This record gives sequence, structure tokens and C-alpha cells, in this order.
Amino acid sequence: MKYVVKAPGRTGGHLIVDFLKRAPGIEFDYIENNAEFEIDKWVDANDNSIVFDHTTTYPSDPSEYTLIISKRRNKHAMLLSKMVAGITGKFYGEGTIEQKVTAQFDPMYKILAKQIKNWEEQITQLKTLPWANIHEVYMEDFLTNPKELCKIVEYKHLPDWTHESDGKAVSYKDVFDDPQSIMFIAKQICKEEGLQNEL
Repeated sequence: MKYVVKAPGRTGGHLIVDFLKRAPGIEFDYIENNAEFEIDKWVDANDNSIVFDHTTTYPSDPSEYTLIISKRRNKHAMLLSKMVAGITGKFYGEGTIEQKVTAQFDPMYKILAKQIKNWEEQITQLKTLPWANIHEVYMEDFLTNPKELCKIVEYKHLPDWTHESDGKAVSYKDVFDDPQSIMFIAKQICKEEGLQNEL
């Protein structure tokens, strides 16, 4: 089994990888790829491999891999989460911030929204390749019901796994001085960039 988990930031990709690594009776090689080069150089050494990939690169023979795409239904929340991660430097797990940030527009927020839009367009192109299988997984779904992840693998029973082990992520409500205003700003930016929630 070879898996490629394609994950833009703030979509729970590391949680999916952690789930896969707990497969009963299987020991996986794990590779994290943030660089622009062929992942085959690492993966082909072992059939049981998981590549956690933040790039749009792909293997020379996609048919050997199952592609897993982590997504979020709520694009406003995804953008806010990217904003918070950039401010706090905390990308997962618990964290604190000493002084709250003023809830006002920052050009960087628009850049983050463009990154989300560009990623969605690139993933659409990647899905046209001849992968062995393709699974799209929404973070909101598997956090509510971890059994959703069993659909991407042949597990008859849910492995010993819970997303709570990493701690609760830092909330925008704990970072910005006016959560309602920053939410409004995030929604406006998403609207301008054509980012629509997926229900």
C-alpha cells in the first residue's frame, strides 16, 4: 500500500497520516515532502509508505498510489485558521498568545486566501492523473465521526486513534480582540477570492 496525503494547511492532514500509521499489523515508512522534487525517490524503497505532501508534485507512476486529499467544508474557518497559525506560529496542538491582535484587514490575509484558491485549482488537475484510488476527506466530517476515515482503508474496526491526543488548536476567538469583526473580514475575503463553503 502506498498513500499520498495531499494537504493544504489547516485541513487536518497530519491527523489523517496519524490515523493511517495506526493500521493494525502494518508498519509504514513515513515521508514528509515540502520540497519540489519527485517523491518516488523516497517511496519506491518500500511498498508500505505514506507520503504527507504539501506540494503539487506527483510520482512518475500515480497508479501505484492511493491519493488522499484533505479538505475543509468551511472556507471561512480554514482562512481564519491559517491567519491564526501565521500569527501564533502554532500549526497544531495547544498554544497561547500573550496579547490579542487587533481585528483589522491585513494584505497577508488576502494572500492566504489566494493560496487556498490556487491549491484547489491545482488539486483539480492532480485528480485527472491515473491514481490507484482517490479519496477526498473533509476535516469537519472525520473530527465529528472518526469512522469516516475507515472509508479510505480496508479497516473493519477503527484503530486506536483519536484527534484529541494533539490538543485543541488555538482558536481565532483567543487571538483577535474582536472575533465577530475578524470573521466578517474573513468572509469578505473569501467572497472576493471565490472561495465557497462546501456543504
